[in-house]
This record gives sequence, C-alpha cells and structure tokens, in this order.
Amino acid sequence: MPELTNVINQIPNETKINIEVKTRGLTDILIVKELVRIINDNNIANKVLVSSFNPLALWYTKWLDKNIRTGFLYENPKFLFLKNIIHPDCVHPKESLVTKNLVKHCKDRGLSINVWTSNNNTSIDWLSKLGVDGIITDNPKYLEKYPV
Repeated sequence: MPELTNVINQIPNETKINIEVKTRGLTDILIVKELVRIINDNNIANKVLVSSFNPLALWYTKWLDKNIRTGFLYENPKFLFLKNIIHPDCVHPKESLVTKNLVKHCKDRGLSINVWTSNNNTSIDWLSKLGVDGIITDNPKYLEKYPV
C-alpha cells in the first residue's frame, strides 16, 4: 500500500482520516495487518478511524492495536447487533436507517454515529439537528455551514 503512505504524508497533522477497508469476502482481512503497520509506522493512530462493512476486518484491527478507532458501516439494520461483538468506536449507518431513536441508542451506549451518504441540504440539516457526530457526503461543500 505505498499509495496510502503517500496520501498520509500529504495530509496536514490536524486532519482526521477515515480509512475504509474494502474486502472481497468476510475472511479477506489480511490487508488489515498491512494497514495497521502503516498507521503505526506513521504514528497516526490518534487521528485515524478505520471503517468497514466487514466486521471481521474491524475486529482484527482492534486485535492488532486496541488504540486504533474503528467504525462499523452497515446498510441492513439486522447487522447492528454485531456492534456488541466487534465493539467499534463508531457506527456508520446508511442515511435511510437513521432515526431519532437510533441516535439516542448510540449516544446512550457511548458510540459515535456517522451517517452515509447524505447529498442534500435538507437531509444534512435534519441529521445535524438529530445530533449525529459525522456526515459522510460526496460533496463536502454541503457541510461548510456546520461546525467541525
């Protein structure tokens, strides 16, 4: 993954990074070992969030380095129970799954909630009012009026 190292070197120190691990299957997690090595070699564990739809990739990340924050991406509400097994720091539900009750559920359990993918001002305003911690969008200009 030399490309990731090049990207890391270009990002300002104060910038937080969300790295999504994409796998071909549930057990395809060997890339995580290399990712954790790169994170530790560059001393950026404090500014990285490793996200994935693959719960084993997140579990393996924590097993290799418990200090690296993880975020569980999901688009099927039936998979939310996996948070109790893999213990992510954040959950990343698909925008259509977000409700006031889900936000409260996460906050009550100390989980950050970052929503994907919101691409219009109406949805972003609504999510912001609900109190989500982060909004993933294809157009960062939509987020300019919101505090960091």
